[in-house]
Amino acid sequence: MAGSDNVVVEAEDVPIYVSSLPVPNVQEMVRENPLRVPERYLRTKEEISESEPGYVNPMLPVLDLSLLVDGNAQELDKLDLACKDWGFFQGYGHTNVETKDQKLDWSDTLVLAVYPERFRRPQFWPSTPPHFKKAMETYANEIRTVGDKLIGSLATVMGLNKDAMLKLHGELVQGLRLNYYPSCVKPNDVYGISPHSDATIVSILMQDSDTDGLQIRHEGHWVPIKPIPGALIINLGDVVEFWTNGKYKSIEHRSMTNAKKWRISFATFIYPPDDIEIGPLALVVDPGRPHQKYKKMKYGEYLRFSLKRELEGKEHIKVAQVEVPN
Repeated sequence: MAGSDNVVVEAEDVPIYVSSLPVPNVQEMVRENPLRVPERYLRTKEEISESEPGYVNPMLPVLDLSLLVDGNAQELDKLDLACKDWGFFQGYGHTNVETKDQKLDWSDTLVLAVYPERFRRPQFWPSTPPHFKKAMETYANEIRTVGDKLIGSLATVMGLNKDAMLKLHGELVQGLRLNYYPSCVKPNDVYGISPHSDATIVSILMQDSDTDGLQIRHEGHWVPIKPIPGALIINLGDVVEFWTNGKYKSIEHRSMTNAKKWRISFATFIYPPDDIEIGPLALVVDPGRPHQKYKKMKYGEYLRFSLKRELEGKEHIKVAQVEVPN
């Protein structure tokens, strides 16, 4: 879950976590001069590391969501394996800008609060195209159902009752971020979105089916995620890592640009209310490894800390880690 340099955010009745300095609109920059990439967007080769030569990309797990929500044992086993080994499966803007010399990402985003419905302010949503509001409300409602069922399945593989998480955290919050990645003449020198993990329970991504861009860090390598037509990308957030005391991991991911094609994706973030305490769940911590890796803290406190930092992989989760005595 990330903010963005160029973000439109509804404010009324929605918790305000951070403020951001104004930055240019990337789409307008490309329209005015498609051959220019300002220095502030360029990264060093060390920053934008690539997979080692000869590394064979493994296939991201693919789950059947209909079987999963029906409690199919084989599909639940696949979910457990996907959560432990990947933190991503199929069935993702960047940090708020705090300083004038902070590096920027090559993307524009629109952020909408969609749940609880009292957070919605459709009068501030774009009026064009004409059916935008209706389409976004319909999409948000359908994804809400998917998210609830996914969280129920996660509870099951964690050894809890299917509705335990929803009861524990009450009314979950849902945000929708629309990402636009213009084409870039220097695609290997910029980030669409910098490396980070999401400060969420789960994130659900719908992306273009014909243009790559999303990459995840798996076993020390950056793995491109090939879109599967009709499939959603599911990303475990930091909250699940805290719940499971590190058994399941939130995974570092990033978005790259394309020299010839622009790209669009819809990212849905599902997370607890501000006043909910997050941390390892007693029923989930392995009795054979009882050391608690993460402390308990209010979710709102954790989210504010995460959003105020520049995106640096998973550095932000250190605020929740328990120091191990020497």
